[in-house]
Amino acid sequence: MRRRGSVKQLIRRLIYTLGVADWAHARYVRWKHAVDFQTQSRNALLRKMEGADGLPVPSPELVFLVTGQLGIEHFLENGRLGAECVKHVLAKNGIDLERTGAVLDFGCGCGRILRHLKSAKIPQLHGVDCNPDLIRWCKASLPFAEFHVNTLSSGLRFFSADTFDLIISVSVFTHLPEALQHFWMSELVRVLRSDGTLLFTVQGGDRLHQLTPRERQEFDMGRCVVVGKDYPGENVCSAFHPEEYVRAVLAKHLAIIDFVPRGAKDANQDIFLLRKCAKST
Repeated sequence: MRRRGSVKQLIRRLIYTLGVADWAHARYVRWKHAVDFQTQSRNALLRKMEGADGLPVPSPELVFLVTGQLGIEHFLENGRLGAECVKHVLAKNGIDLERTGAVLDFGCGCGRILRHLKSAKIPQLHGVDCNPDLIRWCKASLPFAEFHVNTLSSGLRFFSADTFDLIISVSVFTHLPEALQHFWMSELVRVLRSDGTLLFTVQGGDRLHQLTPRERQEFDMGRCVVVGKDYPGENVCSAFHPEEYVRAVLAKHLAIIDFVPRGAKDANQDIFLLRKCAKST
């Protein structure tokens, strides 16, 4: 098993070195889908009907952009589970979605989590993503929320400061290089109201099997490890966050309300729930 893992890590390193990680990942997933006739059949059936929530379902191509796989059924179930985990952590800490004024889903994709928040009847629900195709689909298919396109590095200038009571960001910081993580943390703090809350997820200790021994050593030393940093915002860019790094570096200007290891069961990620204090910048 260790030898197999070492071979996979060597292949991964070669692919990244050659600069073809995004291409290789896409080709591999599409090959798996081409021989998976059950998923193809289920996708065709689901595309002809609405989801269990009465909302349209995205195409396999859009699902791939968000999840790195092509199964619509997996996308829907994965999003439902993710939303339930988010709701559970919020409720455990006394945050009632139905009483929350303005909510932002940062990195909403094609509504993987957001579509499952419709029943909460949130007064103001917004979604942003850097992919215009995903936002175009959301605008046409999820009328209960408002959507905007952002770039990876230009911020959310269409929102003024102190706009949101709650920001949710599931499996987004996990695909950003370290510099962009800090940029977006500052930007989310800017648009978050005083005493507002931010829930975001990271890849923690349960994902260390994906790292090389050297990368794992960096992680154990409390440093953020980013694999595929030349592909910011893509699935092949993968960031790993030690708990102490989030507390001492990434979220140092925020109060940590809760930390739930493996709390995001849809992605096997850790959940941090943070609060913006009046002095946060």
